Amino acid sequence: GHQLVAMTRYVIATSLYVLDHRQEALDMYKDALRLLKQLQTADHVDVAKVQGYYADMLGEMGKHAEALTLQKEAYELMTKMFGECHEEVAGSLNNIGHVLSLMDDAVGSLPFYQSSLEVLRKLFGDK
Repeated sequence: GHQLVAMTRYVIATSLYVLDHRQEALDMYKDALRLLKQLQTADHVDVAKVQGYYADMLGEMGKHAEALTLQKEAYELMTKMFGECHEEVAGSLNNIGHVLSLMDDAVGSLPFYQSSLEVLRKLFGDK
């Protein structure tokens, strides 16, 4: 039951974001993440995904340092769950690069984007 409530809050947060209700979406993502952390082990895939989306929202709202910390934590969770060569890990690397780009750190973001591409190439080739 509670898992469904948490994931429904996540879906609502996504809709609010699309509708440009940023603060409401941020609050809903935060609440969904809090619930998931109470219900799941800390290394559950839903926790990592919702944390990544929450971090994306923070980054878009200019809260870059907090976003970067959360994205790095999400990356660590994804790596722990899936290993280094998984598309969720590639996504997490890309997300870290994106936050660094938002912080005007193109030099810092490039290695994360390149690592993401490397993982995706290992998985899918160059097609």
